[in-house]
Amino acid sequence: MLTQTLELGSQHKSAIIFLVSGFAVSPVLKTLTETISTDTIWLMVILMMAMHLVFYDYGVQCAIVSTPISLNAGIFGAVCLASRLKTTLQAFTLLIWASDVFVLFTGLRNKFRDKLSLFEQSLFSLAIVSISLASVTFVLNWVFALMYLILLVAINFVIPFGFYKLQPLKE
Repeated sequence: MLTQTLELGSQHKSAIIFLVSGFAVSPVLKTLTETISTDTIWLMVILMMAMHLVFYDYGVQCAIVSTPISLNAGIFGAVCLASRLKTTLQAFTLLIWASDVFVLFTGLRNKFRDKLSLFEQSLFSLAIVSISLASVTFVLNWVFALMYLILLVAINFVIPFGFYKLQPLKE
């Protein structure tokens, strides 16, 4: 119990250090690529994201898979995009989002890949995509977001529960 508490405290310390240092360097990041043209930035982002996709570990054992190259390419692409944003808070938010997607979600996906079946992995991926679409929809219009979430809950929970309950009546 004590070791779990110490480990949790260490994780909180690391998160606080990461957040504070990320927020501290956001003003520098925002002005990092002022002298580089926007077309060049977009080209670098496209190349880095393509490189991230090529070297990413999809669970296949081959020589081209390299987690460090994939991670660095993804983070570099996010840094290039963040340097073109208007405020330091926007740049900081994009960096946090990129670290979540490229670092934390990758570890979560690998753990799920080892423990879940292909069907369960597909459902998990579909849920992540649905949550992302719901959050984008919510930003655009809250009525459509509410309708989308009700439909999502109905399709994922209510209708399968109804089929399960009606199974004994099947002839």
